[in-house]
Amino acid sequence: MSQRRLILHIGTHKTGSTSFQNSLISNVDKLADQDVHVVREFRYREGKKGKARTANAAICAHLFVRPELQTGARQRRTVPDITPRAKARRRKKLAYRLRDNAAKTVLISAEAFCFLRTKEEWQNIREFAEMTNRRLEAIIVFRNNSDWRVSWENQLRYGLNLLDTSHDLPSELRLDGSWYFDKEAIRSFWSPIKLSELIYEDHPNIVEAIYQSFGVQTDNLKTDQRLNLRKSSPTATA
Repeated sequence: MSQRRLILHIGTHKTGSTSFQNSLISNVDKLADQDVHVVREFRYREGKKGKARTANAAICAHLFVRPELQTGARQRRTVPDITPRAKARRRKKLAYRLRDNAAKTVLISAEAFCFLRTKEEWQNIREFAEMTNRRLEAIIVFRNNSDWRVSWENQLRYGLNLLDTSHDLPSELRLDGSWYFDKEAIRSFWSPIKLSELIYEDHPNIVEAIYQSFGVQTDNLKTDQRLNLRKSSPTATA
């Protein structure tokens, strides 16, 4: 019997992650037919009543992100501000839920995972995976450096209104700091496990490519979830 898997889709930002997460929501039942369970969270919808399910597991990812990093979600207060002990309890609770889930593959998608860099963050990821009793793997999508930087900085400046508020922070705490774009540092952090790497520009449909990277058949899935045209602008968001 093959080992059960815990797969983290870790972004990066501006590489089709939101499109992939929208597709996950559209295909939850069909993915379950392929023995894949998608971790989902609730979000309040701006300007609308009630909450909606999302496959962007940002709350989960922020249980691992170092507290001194003021991510967009933290600044907008869309993830809870809780103590390290409370985070540990939540990680344990989620890990046991995933351990007891019958699906062969569990998928967690959140771009915030690509923020992780420290030994303590890795220790928490490793312990979490061990508690799930699943083999940990990760999937990442990179894009060419210039387009990635321009698109991410535009997202911070115009989409999140965060770039101008961080000028006084040291580089290692700025969301547009050089540390963020350091691909080798990302690869090094995830090097203890299998890391599947995709290049955004190499795939006409990055959503299908992400699915296929962990063995999902896409013939009957909705994969046309892209929010933007691919190469219409160097600053297009995804």
